[in-house]
Amino acid sequence: MSDGKALTTWQPSELQRHVLSVFQDHGYKCTVGAACKDAGISRQSYYDWHDKPEFSAWWEAQVNRFFRLELHRVYRAAFAAADPDGLTCDENGNQPFLGLTSDRKLLLERFDRDYCPASRQHAELSGPGGGAIPIQVVMFGQSAPAPDDETNGDPAAGI
Repeated sequence: MSDGKALTTWQPSELQRHVLSVFQDHGYKCTVGAACKDAGISRQSYYDWHDKPEFSAWWEAQVNRFFRLELHRVYRAAFAAADPDGLTCDENGNQPFLGLTSDRKLLLERFDRDYCPASRQHAELSGPGGGAIPIQVVMFGQSAPAPDDETNGDPAAGI
């Protein structure tokens, strides 16, 4: 700057950090009004802070960090729900997998960079002449089952 002053990065105030800790202590399961009351500020102050882009960007980064760090709870809940003890079987003797409910899927899709839903694990590419070349994405080091067709999985074998 021409006046010789160095640019400083925006930092939240102690009060803003305190309000964030109130939300996080409640696991974001509280209303804005309740969190503000617990923190000793008005709701209007909270909303005024969000009018400032620096605050909003900081707040969003903190919320995202909180939920990324809480993914172990999502997985634990999914595994606990999938525990075969106590689950009833269907008429074929199969136990239902209840572990990944839609709310858990949403959290995983939003905050777990490695999560890949089953709907995205299979894809199809067009080969020469417009024919489909089936592919399968291998996740987490698992190998795909060996192809059992006469081409042994070679897409060019039938050309």
